[in-house]
Amino acid sequence: MEIFSNELSYEICEDGYDIYLNGTKWICQHEPYIPFPDFSYEENAIKQCEELDDTVNPVKILQRLKESKINDSKTILKDFLEKSYIELEMHGDTKKYSVTEAKQNLLSSLIQRAQYCVDNNIEFHPMWNSKDDVSEEYTLEELNVISVAIYNFVQIYVKKQQELEKQILLCETEDALNKITIENFCE
Repeated sequence: MEIFSNELSYEICEDGYDIYLNGTKWICQHEPYIPFPDFSYEENAIKQCEELDDTVNPVKILQRLKESKINDSKTILKDFLEKSYIELEMHGDTKKYSVTEAKQNLLSSLIQRAQYCVDNNIEFHPMWNSKDDVSEEYTLEELNVISVAIYNFVQIYVKKQQELEKQILLCETEDALNKITIENFCE
């Protein structure tokens, strides 16, 4: 019997091979049921063990569960930011500004463009809009105020997500991972 990993091993027979999970015969692959007929029995066994190892190796399973939980926390953050906004006094009124990643990127790009125009004496009238409103002209200073306010708001929740991610990555068991709750970290 050849050992493939801590969980899997295989044994070559006259007409195929058997795969063992933790020492117990688990899969029997004999003629004519060989998955890759152009490969040797041993090449077939190794290939199948490689595929199966992802589903039975506790280290790989835990890694996948961690990745899934981290991705879920990022989705929760994204969804939270989609519904959130900041309020600022701007143009003589209290205005709401979206804090989504897309809006942050657009605002950053607009600020860079406006700064370029200021630096190069190019006439430019940057337009931006508050939540559920039409675009209107903003100064570079106003855009920077909005940008900093969005950053200060978002960074609180990004930091919470990063702290969760760090906790998740430190988990050494599935039980420890399951004790970490991510559902309400944005509240």
